[in-house]
Amino acid sequence: MENHVGERTVNIFGKVFPRDAFICRLFYLSFFASFGSLFPLLAVYFKQLGMTAAQVCNYNEDNYGILVSPPHSTRVYRQPAVEQAFMLLLILICLCEFFSSPALPLADAATLHAVRDNPAEFGKIRLMASVGWGLAMFIMGIALDYSDTFRNHPCPAENTTEKNYTLCFVMCVIFMLAAMGLASKFKFDDDVPAPGEVHGLVMDTREGEVSHVVAEKARARVTQSEGGGGSENSLLLAMKALASMHILLFFISVVVMGGGAGLVFSFLYWHLQDIGGSPVLFGILSVVNHASEIITYFYTFKIINKYGHVRVMYLCLAVNFFRFMALSILDNPWMVLPLQVLQGACLATVWSCASSYISLVAPPHAKQHAQYALQVGYHGIGKGIGSIVGGSVISVIGSRTTFVIYGLICLVTCAGSFGLNKLFKYEGIKYGAGNFEEEDMDIMAPQGVPMARDGKITDAFNATTVVNANYGAIAQEDPTQDAYDRYVSTTR
Repeated sequence: MENHVGERTVNIFGKVFPRDAFICRLFYLSFFASFGSLFPLLAVYFKQLGMTAAQVCNYNEDNYGILVSPPHSTRVYRQPAVEQAFMLLLILICLCEFFSSPALPLADAATLHAVRDNPAEFGKIRLMASVGWGLAMFIMGIALDYSDTFRNHPCPAENTTEKNYTLCFVMCVIFMLAAMGLASKFKFDDDVPAPGEVHGLVMDTREGEVSHVVAEKARARVTQSEGGGGSENSLLLAMKALASMHILLFFISVVVMGGGAGLVFSFLYWHLQDIGGSPVLFGILSVVNHASEIITYFYTFKIINKYGHVRVMYLCLAVNFFRFMALSILDNPWMVLPLQVLQGACLATVWSCASSYISLVAPPHAKQHAQYALQVGYHGIGKGIGSIVGGSVISVIGSRTTFVIYGLICLVTCAGSFGLNKLFKYEGIKYGAGNFEEEDMDIMAPQGVPMARDGKITDAFNATTVVNANYGAIAQEDPTQDAYDRYVSTTR
C-alpha cells in the first residue's frame, strides 16, 4: 500500500510504517541479533574449551599428550588441539569483523536517506539494534541452560556447567543471513550520504534536542579556528581545532569509559560463571541492560540540558566506579541485576554525551574527522584496552581485583578531570570577546554582549549599566530624568 505522498508503506497491527524505514528496522534487529547470539558468550565459550589450565583426569601422557581441563568442567582436551581451535576462531572473528565493518555505515546511510523528511526517526529505528541484541542473548541463555551435550564424556560427572555453544554459532549465521537479505533491499540513490559522512549526520539528527545554552557553553571551550587549506590533512586540522585542555580531558574520560565497556563485554559473564551464574542469568542481564539503554535514550538530552556535558561525564565516571566496586564484592550473581540497569543507562548516556559534545565543539570543516576520532577512542582504543589488557590482568590477579583497579581508574579520572578543568578554566576558552569559568559562564551575543540565561536578548540589553558608545540606538533609563519629567507634567 501507499501513503498520501505515494510512498510504499507497511501496516503492522494497525500502525503504518514507510516500507524503506521498516526494512531498516528489521535489518538492525537481525544484524545485532546475530552478534548478540554469539559474541557476548565467546569468552565463556573459550573458557569451556580449556583456555585456562586446571586439574586434569588421570591419563597416559605418552598416548594422549598434554591434556587440560577448563574450570567448572570434568571434560579434558589435548592442549595442542585447544591452541589450534583458538587460532582458528581468532582468524574467523578477524575476518568476520573486517568484512562486516562497512555494513553499519552503509546501513546508517540508507536509513538516513529513508528518514530524510523526518530525521528524528533515525534514533528510534536504531533502537532496534538494542532490541535485537537483548532478545537474541535472552533466547540463547535459555537454550544453553537446557542444552544436553557431551554424552560420551571421557570423565563422566554430574552438575558440570558445560554447554553446547554450537547452537550460538548456528543462530549467528541464521540471523546474519536474514540481515544480508534485508540489506539487499536498501536503496542507495545519488543523494544518499557517503559512509564517511554518516557519523556527523547521525549526531545532527539529535542536535536540536540540545539546549541552546548548553550548546553555546560547549562551543565556548574551543578556540575559534579558520577553515583549513586544501593542502593540509583534514584529520590534522581536526586535531588542531580540538587542541584544548578541556577537550583532551573529556576525550580521556571517553576512552576510560570505553575501557569499562570492553572489560564488561568480555569478562562479566566469565566472572559471573565463577560465582555460580548460569546462561539464563546472562540472558536476563542482557535484556535488563538493553532495556535500560532504550529507556535512557528518551531522557539523555534532558539530563545533558540540565547538567551540561562535562558534569554528565563526571557522573558517568562516578557511576562506573560504584558499579565496578560493587561487582568486585558481590558473591550472589543475581545481585548484579540492579547494576545492569546502571550499566545500560551509563553507556547509553556516555555515547550520546560524547558524540553530542564533539559535534558541538568541532568546527564545521573538522566535524567528520572529530567524530571519527571519537569512534576510534571509544570503540577502538577504549574497548580494545578493556578487552585485551583486561584479559591479561585477569589471568594474573583475577577478575575481582581487576574490577577494583578499573573502578579506581574511573575515580582518579573523574577527580583529575574535575581538578584540572578548574585549574585550567581560562586556558583555550575563547568565544566572542571574553573568557569564562565552567560554572558561571554566560552566553555571548554576536557582538560579545552577555546574554541572559533565558535567551532573551532584550533582557541582556536592559541589564547593561554602561552607556553603549558604539550603538547609540540603545537607550539608557535615568531615574532622575524620569522624576523631573513627572514633576514638570504635574506643574503644567
